[in-house]
Amino acid sequence: MKNKRNPIPVGFYRRLEDFIFSEKSNMNYFKEIYPPTDVPKHIQEFELGPNVYIGLWSQIENWWNPNYFEQAYVTVLEQARVVGKRGSIITSDNKIIHDYSYEWVWQNPEEHTLLQEKKLHPISMYLKNAAILTLTFTNNYYHWLIDTIPRLHLLEKSGLNIEKYIVNSPKELELLNLFGVPSDKIIVPDNKTHLQVENLIIPSQYYVTPKWACDFIRNKFLPPNINFEKRNKKIYITRNGIGTASRKILNEEVIFNFLQKEGFERYELEKISIADKAKLFSQAEFVIGPTGAGLTNLIFCNPGTKVIEIFPSNFVPPQFYLISQLYNLDYHHLLETNVGTSNVTNFHDIFINESRFFEYYQNLK
Repeated sequence: MKNKRNPIPVGFYRRLEDFIFSEKSNMNYFKEIYPPTDVPKHIQEFELGPNVYIGLWSQIENWWNPNYFEQAYVTVLEQARVVGKRGSIITSDNKIIHDYSYEWVWQNPEEHTLLQEKKLHPISMYLKNAAILTLTFTNNYYHWLIDTIPRLHLLEKSGLNIEKYIVNSPKELELLNLFGVPSDKIIVPDNKTHLQVENLIIPSQYYVTPKWACDFIRNKFLPPNINFEKRNKKIYITRNGIGTASRKILNEEVIFNFLQKEGFERYELEKISIADKAKLFSQAEFVIGPTGAGLTNLIFCNPGTKVIEIFPSNFVPPQFYLISQLYNLDYHHLLETNVGTSNVTNFHDIFINESRFFEYYQNLK
């Protein structure tokens, strides 16, 4: 049924589960795909200290538990709306689903811009069965590949008929095509978008990356007959390319001159196709690089591959340690000096203590 009203939202649900299991819910479908499971204790206790997930994600620790892999499911909401470039979800009782709609990291629900609007754009399209895959950071390789694409797997497992896919990143449409989503089924919202959806199909998100999500990507790009014995690549990932804004190694030439003599090759991964990245990392013996999206490709490495992740001292995300543990990689890290004046800590660059780095590498090789 077409709803010609388009009122502004009057409140929010902090989490999707707060709505679908409430008295106000009009959920008409719920299917668990994977049950919740505990994160192994040795993964919880990152080398920098116990419960580093909680320390790093303290502003959202009340939303989720970093000590278990969340339940993975697909649900369907009746008469939901999708509004704006971020694809914010408004329920039939006129509230925002905040954890599927936030506009920037650490945004409080009360700060959502839709709650400040006096008027919304008119409904621009009516849809019957549409799946939503929007995410705040879909312009980032890690978040797109690890946080978004695996949710297609949940949709496949649901068996539901999907007429359209709502995706808020035009950059990776080719990747969606590779996973079987044709371009004519994709809707990329903009600031004037206001969709009324009779059945909005939502694959669940996750904050602690589960192995099934990484396996879904890995299995797509690594052929079953790949020669895993051919592990002779020594990879240095640079963030000093033109397209990278932060976490550049300021003394990279000194560091790489040393590594080049050890057989390393330097790669600007944004210039390489995902298929070629999968092949390259599947042959890796050793991977070194600053923390960042390039280390996403550790999902293609094989057990025993050595890894050194280089952190600025004020930004230590745990994602690539987690991936390394999921695939039994030989993971190590260095905390180096952060250089920068930005209030956003992950925008700082890195200066490596050269003599310490050389010694650290020699002890590992």
